Amino acid sequence: WKRYYITNKDKIKERTRQWRLANKDRANAKTARWVAANRERVREIARNWCHRNPAKVRENWLRKYGLTIESYGALLEIQDGRCAICKRTPEEANSTNNRLAVDHDKQTGQTRGLLCTGCNVSLGRFTDNLEWLERASNYIKEGGTVMASMVVIRCIASVDKYKEGVVYVVRNDV
Repeated sequence: WKRYYITNKDKIKERTRQWRLANKDRANAKTARWVAANRERVREIARNWCHRNPAKVRENWLRKYGLTIESYGALLEIQDGRCAICKRTPEEANSTNNRLAVDHDKQTGQTRGLLCTGCNVSLGRFTDNLEWLERASNYIKEGGTVMASMVVIRCIASVDKYKEGVVYVVRNDV
């Protein structure tokens, strides 16, 4: 079989291609079964392909956001190679792969700019909720902690009368 395959490789590939075209559902089901049974092998194949084709990986990553390598480069130039929020370079911000992530509006898909990993993850955790972002900004402006400005006064003076469920009064006026 091996010698036959080597001498007829092109014929076999073409016959397989023709069969797959004529039997798409069966071919897809067969592939799905193989992928399910060989998850680790599939990951290894994908990892190896990514290492061999970094330019294609980057192109595919940018295409996801409607960008080309040229448009990413132009956006990077407009932002002076820095994050749109913190103004640090990817190296200064310790960004993944020393590159800036493409930030986009999750509802419209519109690209907004390039962000370092830290800013992109932080913004993502706020799920583009402007109210939450404003609250976070106010929280930091006001000192960052609620506990620093609170005084807890125990209602019952004697320690021997302490028990669970005792009500404490919390004041924010200090």
